[in-house]
Amino acid sequence: MKTLVLAVDRDNDLGEKAGVKAPVIGRDKVVEAANKLALSDPEDSDLNVLFGAVKIKDEYGDEAEVAVITGDKEVGVISDKEITKQLEEVLDKTKPKDVVVVTDGAEDEFILPIIQSRVPVTHLRRIIVQQSPGLEKTYVIFLKYLKKTLRDPKSSRTFLG
Repeated sequence: MKTLVLAVDRDNDLGEKAGVKAPVIGRDKVVEAANKLALSDPEDSDLNVLFGAVKIKDEYGDEAEVAVITGDKEVGVISDKEITKQLEEVLDKTKPKDVVVVTDGAEDEFILPIIQSRVPVTHLRRIIVQQSPGLEKTYVIFLKYLKKTLRDPKSSRTFLG
């Protein structure tokens, strides 16, 4: 039995943007799917999830398999039913002892109970894209002036009304 490294794309960007039908099982197939998504939308955060899942699989070596499951652009019940169907297919084919779930944020993590009801989840890895230093600097400056404005009663009334 192996560990399954499972990338989750709840809103099916992989299918909608790159035309890839999920589930995708196996390192080479996941890399191929990631490349298709990169060529169709290099800014999609799911791209980082796919490559992150491959990286984790590589760290585990032969003791792991990697797969991707997707939902539907209609996130919610429809999406979660599709994820459940694909999850069952992946579990049947890989028969893992446990799962490492890889996502790009809280939205994808809503499906954790679905996964946990079928196989132990030993780790959740949220892939967060690092921002450029310029953007972070702008954010810090904005917060500094916002706090300053809120401390000054006259400015605060003007700013907040």
